[in-house]
Amino acid sequence: ALAEGGLWGKGLAAAETTHVPASHTDSIIAAIGERLGLLGSAGVLLLYGLLLAQMHRHYRSAATQVEALLVTGLAALLVGQALLIVAGATGLVPLTGVTLPFVSYGGSSLLISYLALAILDVREPVRSRPAEAGDRRGHDVVYRGLAVGLVLLLVWLAAWHLAGTEIIRRLAP
Repeated sequence: ALAEGGLWGKGLAAAETTHVPASHTDSIIAAIGERLGLLGSAGVLLLYGLLLAQMHRHYRSAATQVEALLVTGLAALLVGQALLIVAGATGLVPLTGVTLPFVSYGGSSLLISYLALAILDVREPVRSRPAEAGDRRGHDVVYRGLAVGLVLLLVWLAAWHLAGTEIIRRLAP
């Protein structure tokens, strides 16, 4: 379905994808890629990148170590889940059955994703960082890892969209 979408896609009014059954659920990125092409798939990943950047900003303003851990865990949950499902839909990792946060069909997944963001909104940001916050730099590796994962996945999606499935099958071990 991603290879069928190419760079520009078939358009939003295209018929239901025949390559992926029930693509509106776990493999919705395949339907997005077929209808909106590489630009639509890249747009979805860029939105997750923006979410990660905002969560990193919340992490930097956390008043306590517990708040910093909470924000880091929520970032790993939401963005990590997106990485896992997109990688699974492209065959990079086995498909796990988790949903693409904020995008896939399903009310319970959407509810949990919004509740995770609500947890961030409840706490009050602090203007100045306390002295104990200086030793939290170790959590930056999580944010950097998620950001690198998004970039690598974007390159992998570009290969699927532009090179097509036959070339990728020849390159895969």
